[in-house]
Amino acid sequence: MDTVSGSTLTRLRYAARLQRETGKPILATGGKPLGNSTSEAHQMQAVLEQEFKIPVRWTEDTSDNTLENARHSYQVLQHAGIKRIYLVTHAWHMPRSVLAFQAAGFDVIPAPTAFTTRFRTDLLSFIPSAGGLRDSSIFIHEAIGLLWYRLRA
Repeated sequence: MDTVSGSTLTRLRYAARLQRETGKPILATGGKPLGNSTSEAHQMQAVLEQEFKIPVRWTEDTSDNTLENARHSYQVLQHAGIKRIYLVTHAWHMPRSVLAFQAAGFDVIPAPTAFTTRFRTDLLSFIPSAGGLRDSSIFIHEAIGLLWYRLRA
């Protein structure tokens, strides 16, 4: 059975908290970019509703990337007259996400989670590691994405 990743679970936990604090309705967005049998939006909806007991009012399940998430979400929320949104995603993904959702027509209130901080740097911090490789991969992906969005604008 398809289910959300650990990264998505982190975002869902924060979205659930934000929904409890604000009472705002939730839209879950994401298609099947990795060929899963269930869309990311429906996986997120299942976790929010079944595990966090948070209702999901809308789903957008046709997008394969952040730019499509924004455009397709705008089409869904336009019918409800919603243009101002809280955008929940990882802090490292927020700059590119805000650009995409603003370009789609939203007034975005960033709601980042999972900040990466390092309180102490020591000699071991400079030794290559799997975590460092992952972080470098994320950074490069986001940097290329930002460049691509700027070139397309």
